Amino acid sequence: MKNKYFIITIDTEGDNIWKYKPQRKELQNPQTQNALYLDRFQQLCEKYHFYPTYFVNYEMARNKAFIELGREIIARDCGEIGMHMHAFSTPPFYELSDLRGKGLAFAGEYPSNVLYRKMEYLTKTLQDIFQVEICSHRGGRWYLDNRILKILDKLGYLVDCTVTPGISWKSTKGQTGNSQGSNYCTYKSKVYKIKNTNLWELPVTIRNRVKLVFNTKLFQTHEVWLRPNGVNLNDMIWLVNKSLGKSQNYLEFMIHSSELMPGANPTFKTKEDIEKLYQQMDYLFYYIRGKGYEGITCSNYITKGIVYDK
Repeated sequence: MKNKYFIITIDTEGDNIWKYKPQRKELQNPQTQNALYLDRFQQLCEKYHFYPTYFVNYEMARNKAFIELGREIIARDCGEIGMHMHAFSTPPFYELSDLRGKGLAFAGEYPSNVLYRKMEYLTKTLQDIFQVEICSHRGGRWYLDNRILKILDKLGYLVDCTVTPGISWKSTKGQTGNSQGSNYCTYKSKVYKIKNTNLWELPVTIRNRVKLVFNTKLFQTHEVWLRPNGVNLNDMIWLVNKSLGKSQNYLEFMIHSSELMPGANPTFKTKEDIEKLYQQMDYLFYYIRGKGYEGITCSNYITKGIVYDK
């Protein structure tokens, strides 16, 4: 029987990034209290022998609690540190004077030389702090373009995990007037080699689900992620079952680090919300383990040749 792999990704970033607005003359500097809540999540992953990949942005790379946890994870080989750049909070500072978009800037809004310097700076920062090669990446605000891919390739990255199959972010605004997010409507939840690079794309697991509306003859369509929101456990179990027997041999889960702290995100506001979240993640991980999935990090999925598994 072909092996199956479970990839856990966590966008490791400051508290309540959703509430920030663009501003001039200085970098955004989010608080990072959610770093104190990550040890519980790491323990849950290890309970089922799963190995999370932490996509770390600049403010979290400077948090002492996360540095300690990250170094311990590397030392025990029970997870991975990847890069997650929010261009608006990553040095070197560069002012985008246009605020018409009214949102936080996408990486693609910066000039190419500034974009490269920001990505290089954060990569080297993470390498220096954790004393490991940084091989995996997820774009901030789910943004990705060809310039970013070329820079990642030049910096020696192996895998990107930004693509959200079937999802368009084009209606999401950046900072400047004509800015818009990336469009992944035509992509599938399937790993592939990115042309003219040494990079692989490892998309988040998302599938379209069609359900009959109760007591009607109408059908409702929605995209199901392996991403908990407190009320979608049944959908996530459906997604796991839907993926069984498919040609693709991995599932990719995602969550934000701030979603593990009550009030640091718009979804899980209370301690009770967090407890329910952990109950659902515990069951989900138990269920996935019971279906024969092995834990693996993003870069190990590529470097160990598992991507070629037929």
